[in-house]
Amino acid sequence: MNTIRKEACCGSVRDVVIADRLNFDQIELNSSLENGGMTPSVGTLRMAKQLTNIPIYTMVRARPQGFNYTEEDYQSMLIDAKVLIENGADGIVFGFLTDEGHVDVKRTQEMVDVIGDKPAIFHKAFDSTADLEIAIKQLIDLKITRILTGGGLGNIMDNLDTLAQLEAKYGDQIELLIGGGVRDHNVKEILEKTKIKQIHFSGSTGIFDNSTFINSSNQNKDDFTYVGASEAKMQAIINEIRKVGKND
Repeated sequence: MNTIRKEACCGSVRDVVIADRLNFDQIELNSSLENGGMTPSVGTLRMAKQLTNIPIYTMVRARPQGFNYTEEDYQSMLIDAKVLIENGADGIVFGFLTDEGHVDVKRTQEMVDVIGDKPAIFHKAFDSTADLEIAIKQLIDLKITRILTGGGLGNIMDNLDTLAQLEAKYGDQIELLIGGGVRDHNVKEILEKTKIKQIHFSGSTGIFDNSTFINSSNQNKDDFTYVGASEAKMQAIINEIRKVGKND
């Protein structure tokens, strides 16, 4: 029986509507997918909650590029997490690293305390840590619910053995959620080789907005697009997930 949980990586209410239509099991809600996903607004979360009953886990990330924040940004992230939970977030997605690329234990513990009894999800900052084994043990001790991971840096297809080993060794202590580079042509192999039962993908595409293009001297339409979900790409991945565990 196929029991794979599907998480939609959404960058807007528009994406949430698509995820709802495709019957995803859970949603990671962001803003600014162009920058790897940032904290969504309270308005975005509240509207999304009106439009779906799917659990929504909200990203809390103050800026792109790196996970070692200034004290001011860090404190703002704690406030964001509290406010998002108060407005219906079903859990919080975050990640804190030290300047040396290790899990920031102190900050992670403080965020877990803010999140309380909601799921605490450590995002792909995990993949940038100096030692995945040390990091996963720390996150288990910190009572993190789930880790979003591509098995380390680089191409996910080169990390399948690592993912399988992490699942075999630690899967009964912490949830692993595969993410990063998941496409319709590789998702079946990823799931079957790693034995991990949760997968995260966006099916992203460039969406054109004519409003600033129409009067511009720049005629390159690619410069006037933003990242959002493609329902067709998401459906293609879902179709492949349904084949997992079945004979070719």
